[in-house]
Amino acid sequence: MYLWANIEIDPSEITVIKRIDNDQLLGKLLKILTLGLSSDKIEQETFTVVSILQEIQMGLMRIDVNNVIRLAVDDYDYFFDKNANEDDLHHAMYDLETGIEPMESQRFNKIELELEHHDDNIKYLIEIKILRKHKVGEYPIKITINGLFKEFEKRSKESMTKLRERILKLFRNQYDYDSYLHKMQEYFNNFIGELEDSLSNFIKIDGIKKEFNRKIIRPKEVVKNDYVYKIDKSVEPLFHGYPGIDKYMYYCMIWASACYRNDINCSNFMLIDEYGNLILRAGNNGIYAGRNNTMNYEETFEPSKSKDVVYYSGNTFDKILLENNLIEISEDTEEVQVSDFSNIYTEKENT
Repeated sequence: MYLWANIEIDPSEITVIKRIDNDQLLGKLLKILTLGLSSDKIEQETFTVVSILQEIQMGLMRIDVNNVIRLAVDDYDYFFDKNANEDDLHHAMYDLETGIEPMESQRFNKIELELEHHDDNIKYLIEIKILRKHKVGEYPIKITINGLFKEFEKRSKESMTKLRERILKLFRNQYDYDSYLHKMQEYFNNFIGELEDSLSNFIKIDGIKKEFNRKIIRPKEVVKNDYVYKIDKSVEPLFHGYPGIDKYMYYCMIWASACYRNDINCSNFMLIDEYGNLILRAGNNGIYAGRNNTMNYEETFEPSKSKDVVYYSGNTFDKILLENNLIEISEDTEEVQVSDFSNIYTEKENT
């Protein structure tokens, strides 16, 4: 179990909407370049890499979030902390400001800033993505936060048996389990509120969207002392493979099994596979984990029979979900990519 939040921000910078002229020749060119999936319009933000990151830097430092893991522009790393140094946000910004070309700062496609932070109770992983070009109505700043429970960090030379014994105190009864999660959720939500307020002091904001949830990992196999967790850069920061995060992954990987063994009612959460892909989303009524093998990694996965569950495709249990008619998978799996085409847009409008 870990906590998850997604924040999307629409900054009050000047935004232009560029319309694609769909005459015959241009239409054919766009169809080729976008695999037939071109859109009539995209939004393009006018802020530069340096200007927007300086605003974000001031907002982060105001609440003492200053431990950078990675800072990249268009997949080029201007800063990567290999030594797990603390208080290096200013170093990362210096490396960026002295290394980036002015034209690149203006015509970037994507900025990625990843940080870690902690308080007395929670270890935070923060990923900030900024898109210069995006679909009309889509917010260009996307922030994903993972919250891990610090007290269950795997200790040096601690066995999985000892770690399991430490977390089992939460699963003695439903009240203890729910009380602990409620307390940790409050800590997490308070931090998210502070982050939002601090950023809004330095970034003029037109709109903001927020979503919170809890996530439980359901591995496909038994988790042992030598378990190597899966790394996938395309999902949230917990799965990016950064140094030291594996010490928190162990408790996350055995949480579902502990719920199963104690028949805990798990509600308002997302179940994901070991790669971070969504399996199901449960609502207020939730599922009783001990009633079947939905959460039990020692047996073959079984879909929950709860009516309070929605299933998703794109995970390691797709075959089982398909056999039970719980999902449908489209044959069209091509990704839509929006290209620049800045030299062939014929019209632009201010929003």
